[in-house]
Amino acid sequence: MKKSKFTEAQVAFVLKQVEDGTPAAEDWRRGYNEVRPHSAIGNKLPISLINGSREQVRANVPP
Repeated sequence: MKKSKFTEAQVAFVLKQVEDGTPAAEDWRRGYNEVRPHSAIGNKLPISLINGSREQVRANVPP
């Protein structure tokens, strides 16, 4: 069996999120699109292109 690149703590965290009903994919999507600027689009947030503004949307996403 191939060794995982994730630690046991990381795996346990994700499994706990699933158990608690936390949508991990949705958290990642929000962080990617609403919190982190992208250099390919002039260090803007992708959501700002959709909204037509430079307004940053704050999400409850861990760094």
